[in-house]
Amino acid sequence: MSRGGFTLGKILGIEITVDYSWFIIFFIVTWSLSFGYFPSVYSEFSNNTNIILGIFTSVLFFASALIHELSHSVIAKRNGLDVKKISFFIFGGVAHISEEPKTAGIEFKMAIAGPLSSLILAVTFYLLYYFFITYTAILELMPIFQTLAFLNFTLAIFNLLPGFPLDGGRVLRSVIWAINHSLKKATYYASIGGKFIASLLIVGGILETFIIRSLGGIWLVLVGFFFYQAAGISYRQMIFRELLSKIKVRDLMNHEEDFIPLHLKISDLFLRFLQHHKSNFLVIDNGNNIIGSINSNQLSGINEERIKDLEVKDVMTKIDLIKSSVDPQDSMTKAFDIMNENSLSKLPVLKERRFMGTISINDIDEYLKMKLKIPNNT
Repeated sequence: MSRGGFTLGKILGIEITVDYSWFIIFFIVTWSLSFGYFPSVYSEFSNNTNIILGIFTSVLFFASALIHELSHSVIAKRNGLDVKKISFFIFGGVAHISEEPKTAGIEFKMAIAGPLSSLILAVTFYLLYYFFITYTAILELMPIFQTLAFLNFTLAIFNLLPGFPLDGGRVLRSVIWAINHSLKKATYYASIGGKFIASLLIVGGILETFIIRSLGGIWLVLVGFFFYQAAGISYRQMIFRELLSKIKVRDLMNHEEDFIPLHLKISDLFLRFLQHHKSNFLVIDNGNNIIGSINSNQLSGINEERIKDLEVKDVMTKIDLIKSSVDPQDSMTKAFDIMNENSLSKLPVLKERRFMGTISINDIDEYLKMKLKIPNNT
C-alpha cells in the first residue's frame, strides 16, 4: 500500500500502482459515457445498460492505458534500463524509469512504443466493432468496441504532440539529440514545446468554458496547467541530475548521528525539531538498528487530539537498509533517486555496514541552491 493509493500487483516484474486521484478521472469517463455519449448514440438501450457499458468501457480503457505504459517499459528493460513501477493518477499513467536512455535511438524506440501500441489497440477494437456489427446480433458489445477504438486512437494522436511530458516530446527530444548530440539542449527544446502545447490547452479550455459554456473546458485548463509544470520540471530535473552526478555522497554527507527512538512520543518529537533545528531524523529500534526516517512535513496533517497518543513508529517511513542506504563513494544522483523512489527525506550512509553519517534532501536542496544561485526564500 502506497501513501496516496494502492498496488494492483506486478506485470513482467514491474509494480503497478494506482493513486486514489485516478478514481476521479475514472468516474468522469464512466459518467460521461453512461449518461452522455451512449444515451445520445444508442437510444434503444436502457439506463442500466448504458451504466454497465460505461463501466466496462472505462475499465477496458484503463487496461489499454496500462498496455501503453507497459510498451514503454518493455523497450526500456530490453535496453538495460530499470523500470521501478508504473503508476496511474488523475492525469494519466507514467512509467518510472530509473535513468535516462543512453542513446537517442533508445529514447526514440521507448517513446514511440506507447503511441504505436495505442494505434494497434484502436485498429483491433475497430475490427471487433466491424465484426460484431456485420456478423452478429450482439448489439450491446458494439458501443464498447467503437468507443475504445476512438479513445485509443485519440490517446495515440494526443501523445504524439511534440512536447514534454508527452511521448511526442520524447520523440522530438530524440531527434534533436541525434542531430546536435546534446541531451541537455534536446531536453530544453522539448520542454519549450511542452509549455507551448500546454498554453494552447489552457487558452482552448478558457474559450470552451466561456464561449461554448462547456465544463469540459475546465478540464482542459487543469490538464494544461499540469503539462506546463511538468514540462518545466523535466528540464530542471535534467539540470539537477547533471549537477549531482559530478559529486559523491561523501561531499555532502552529515557526520552527526540524527537518531530518535521509535517509541518517542510525537509531542516530544516536536520539541526535538525545535531544539535541534532539524527537519528530519533517522529512527532506531531498541537494538540501535536504523529502521526508518521521519520529517516535519509528516506531522502537518496529524489531528491535535491524536498527538498525545501517537509515537514515532506510527508516523515514520520504514527503511530497508539494503535498498535505502548509500556508500560514501556513491554518486549523489543515486542517493537522490533512492529518496524519491522511497519517499524518504534522509538516508543512512554506510561503509561495509558501518554507519558513517547521513545525507538528507535538505543537504541536496542547499547544494543545488548554491550551485544555481537560487535565494533561500524561493
